[in-house]
Amino acid sequence: MPPTGLLLRVVLVCAGRPHCQFKCSVTLQNSGQCYVFPIQNSVRHNARQRVCRPIREPLRKILKDKFKSGASVCAIHREYSAKRTSSEKSAFNYDFTGSTRKTFKKIKAEATVDTLLDPDEGKSLDELYKSTMAQINPGGKVPGALQVVCRHPLHLIVHTEASIRLFDCLVSSPHSIISWDATGSVVKAKNGKTILYYELTMTQSNVVEENSLIPITFMISESHTLKMVVNWMNWLKEHYKKTFEGKQFPKPEFVLSDRAQVFLQASLEVFNNSESYEMFLDRAYRIVTGQPHTNDLQQTNIHACLAHVMLAFRKITNKFMSSDLRELAMWAVAVIINTSVWSDMVANWRLICEYFLNLDTDKHDPIHHSLLMYRIQSLDANPNIQTCLRHQFTVKTEMKDNYKFEDGSTDDDDNTITKKIMSTSTKKLKTMSGLRTIDEEAELNSFNSLFRTTFNRIFEQCLESRGNAVNIKKETTMRMKGNCDWLTYLNKNFMPTVAIWSNLLLGNLKRHCSKVRSFNRFLLDKEIQRTTANSERRMGILKRTQLGGEVHGRLDVVLSILIQDLVQFVHSFTLGIVNVNLNANQSLQQEHFIPVQEQWRAKKINKSRGYYQKKPEQHVLNKITSSFLTPPLINCDLVLPKFSSQVPEWLKIISIFLLSITTFRSHSLPSQFDKGYPLLNELFKFVHKHSKLSRARTRGTQTFVTPTFTVPENFPTTNDVEVNIHRLMNEIILPILSDPVQGVKCYQCPNCKKN
Repeated sequence: MPPTGLLLRVVLVCAGRPHCQFKCSVTLQNSGQCYVFPIQNSVRHNARQRVCRPIREPLRKILKDKFKSGASVCAIHREYSAKRTSSEKSAFNYDFTGSTRKTFKKIKAEATVDTLLDPDEGKSLDELYKSTMAQINPGGKVPGALQVVCRHPLHLIVHTEASIRLFDCLVSSPHSIISWDATGSVVKAKNGKTILYYELTMTQSNVVEENSLIPITFMISESHTLKMVVNWMNWLKEHYKKTFEGKQFPKPEFVLSDRAQVFLQASLEVFNNSESYEMFLDRAYRIVTGQPHTNDLQQTNIHACLAHVMLAFRKITNKFMSSDLRELAMWAVAVIINTSVWSDMVANWRLICEYFLNLDTDKHDPIHHSLLMYRIQSLDANPNIQTCLRHQFTVKTEMKDNYKFEDGSTDDDDNTITKKIMSTSTKKLKTMSGLRTIDEEAELNSFNSLFRTTFNRIFEQCLESRGNAVNIKKETTMRMKGNCDWLTYLNKNFMPTVAIWSNLLLGNLKRHCSKVRSFNRFLLDKEIQRTTANSERRMGILKRTQLGGEVHGRLDVVLSILIQDLVQFVHSFTLGIVNVNLNANQSLQQEHFIPVQEQWRAKKINKSRGYYQKKPEQHVLNKITSSFLTPPLINCDLVLPKFSSQVPEWLKIISIFLLSITTFRSHSLPSQFDKGYPLLNELFKFVHKHSKLSRARTRGTQTFVTPTFTVPENFPTTNDVEVNIHRLMNEIILPILSDPVQGVKCYQCPNCKKN
């Protein structure tokens, strides 16, 4: 071949076409010489137009290796964006980062495909099952991690022998918390069915930093029924029996979850040997009334997340209650939630019903408000306040004891409440294509439990004995209806399950059986976790960190990440327990010194206490109290006047003082003051004229143009303080005090019945 022969010819064009017409020809000869011939050498890039060449090897391989090691798209894209030179930025050149972040996402997807065990998802799951069996505890009693792979319906169950042994080690500890939760946005929906991630977690204080939750077992399923959740836990129980032969499956003190009925019922069926929801309510009633059976106290109890419960209460309160009563209503609910004794629970419910039903009636008793405020302020104090109620709060009923109810009487017709008042909370019953969809929670609340019967009876008694409205104003009628609707909703949808979300079944349950009333009502342990905040945080970390904030489309990819996460968490938690035990043993042999640490900006973490688990702050109490001492809008029609420069300061102050009193704005000056008191007469004329203009002004108009007050003729002005005080007393204050001031509202003393 001749050395000048053509070996390769390439035409290069700009990636910014069609706006940029740059083009050149590159010719390579056999001798190795290369010639570049520009065809169009003008470069014109539009402003803000991102121009880049395709990312190829070896840069593409480097990016794949980083993504395989666990790097996120955002972090890598930010790293390469920081390396761009000023020339590249001025020319909008994005050769190393791509025009958008989607370029890196595509490269990460290619890296993920390279790590797949098989292109087919089903075969890849089978290979993952075999690999975990061979790599994780191959010779143990429960080998592997991926224990169940089922495709119809789709569900995958993961746990290891190490997680089962850790569960057995911690479940009997008084500081251990068992909770479970579910979340989406982990795997993309398949065939129109949402796939959720279920996780059973445990934690123990002072073992892992910030009480991190440790996954014991998790399930990925497209079926979200009670049977599927119970089947998941039955696999855990079966493998527990293989690990600990002849040992009964442990029963924790309580299981924490949100208000999802599938978790509440599954906890009873799994840990209490197929106990139904109705059986649990009967057992809970026996416990709180001090009449438990032999094994009632040894059974596992369920507790709903306080945050979820308070959120539901807040929605209902905002829906029914007027704005000036919402804060007090929420704290009244907090009193019920933090009640730990049954007799106090009954008294609190009666107090709340009596107070809100009679708030705007002629039977409103200020003692009810005082007692309710006392209960709110005593949330951090000793809850033994039953004696105070019995001495101060009495309601006339046919029963001898106002707070004693016959437990066996269940013949009350619960529908009588709905006959007396139309409830806004009706059963969600829809008919679609001949199928009925029933609200499961409403169905469970409709059980004729003794809790429901007792609270219904109290509400009916308060409803029958409420008084008549003090006036027929629309605002009063709407507020009374809202209060009644709010109580009706609570009585129907919350109070029948009070044992699930209150303090009744928390702490030492033997307090309900003890006859020594002086010591059985101590405060519950403040460190008892009552919210699933840690579980929610755990789910967020899992999706953001472990899964990189991405909703994956393949189950095998998600499982390969989450299985490794579970194994590492269990291992680190086990090491934490070993270190705690070693430190405890060493502390008995030698003296330990606390290392010097800086305490700057140290913040105490107390996730177990909620906002409504302690008494409100002083400003909240002041707001609640003042809303009932005075109307919510004070002097709403008052507009401050203008004064001429001749009016002294003391006269301006007394004028504003008279304007702020409703009586002086709405009544004329007595006839005996027309003569002899020119200054007072002039003040009253100004007040009346100013008030008429204020009431006539358009609502919402911020107009402060008012009549100007001028000093009467021949009015002596002086800067002598004593003279001004003498004139103020003799010419204004004393004449006003000598005449009775007509009241705007009339109140009646509840004791002497005098106005």
